[in-house]
Amino acid sequence: MSCLSLKETRAALEEDVAAALGSRYAWALHTEPVKRAIDVAADLVFVGEVIRTGDEFWQKWVYPEGMTAEEVRNELADFHFMMEQVSLIYMHITGGRLNKRSYCAGTIISECDAHLQDQIDDAVREKSVDLAEQTLELCWAIEALPASEQQTKVSRMASDLLKTIRGAA
Repeated sequence: MSCLSLKETRAALEEDVAAALGSRYAWALHTEPVKRAIDVAADLVFVGEVIRTGDEFWQKWVYPEGMTAEEVRNELADFHFMMEQVSLIYMHITGGRLNKRSYCAGTIISECDAHLQDQIDDAVREKSVDLAEQTLELCWAIEALPASEQQTKVSRMASDLLKTIRGAA
């Protein structure tokens, strides 16, 4: 036994109501109260038909390719786990800016890029402060040395500073 779709059920009910109304009251078929009544009745008939046909209906929609109920449960559990993990990944790669699993790829990518750019900007700013402090220390050290020692000390400190700068690049 096959189950009619909701659309087919609604069409069959409209035909039955039109026949019951007859030509004299056919206009009533197009009024909102009658349309709503047909919609509600179609929903009830459809659900009743689904329940009545039971396994035959559900086998087609819920157990594709001959899957068992246990296999479907396992697939759903895997899917649920995957969706939870997606939220965690989005939070991580966007620095906590996105935490739902229903974002479009473009949104995720742009937020991830923005988060990475923020991290890069912070690292550059921090390194710039470090280099500025080292440069200032170098200048103070040069001023504090007697003229004879300044050239040797400046060369060594400049070499260390250059190594630091090259290491940051």
